[in-house]
Amino acid sequence: MKNLNKLDFLTKQVNELIVEKEITIEKDTILSSDLIIQKNERLIVNEGVTLSFKNNSGLLVYGGLFINGTEARPVNIYAEEDSSSTIYINSEVETLIKYTTFKNLSALDRKLWQLPSAITAYESNVTFSHCNFESNLAGDDMLNLFRCKKAVVNNSSFFKVLSDAIDTDFSNVEIENCRFES
Repeated sequence: MKNLNKLDFLTKQVNELIVEKEITIEKDTILSSDLIIQKNERLIVNEGVTLSFKNNSGLLVYGGLFINGTEARPVNIYAEEDSSSTIYINSEVETLIKYTTFKNLSALDRKLWQLPSAITAYESNVTFSHCNFESNLAGDDMLNLFRCKKAVVNNSSFFKVLSDAIDTDFSNVEIENCRFES
């Protein structure tokens, strides 16, 4: 029985790692409709890229997400001022976001589906490192971490946030060396 349990455990691990499609954003990109990353997909955003949202588009991630900004070439993610755009992460795969600025995002409002934050991580393992969160346009929270087994926010800054910079619900969160203004 122990061998069957071990084999079942290993099979689940292998199945979680299978990526059938890798999407890489290598240059500045405008999203005018939702970009949905399925469980079997991985989105990689390369350093120096600007990703802008318009027409109330959003980024909905159910697979892998790696945003690879660097100190010299950060990633910029923003919504145009007339767009109600959001990022939603619900992934079994670890998410890593580094050297990224998020600006002008809003709470998710899709009529029957509403969330209170500009960026929501739900039941995910996420790391935000060296990120700037600025000027959310609507909603209670800039960043909401809900039922996350492991969430890390380090060396990051929050500026001009409407209400809560970070809201955590039922999560294991480590916040270190962060700055909060306005």
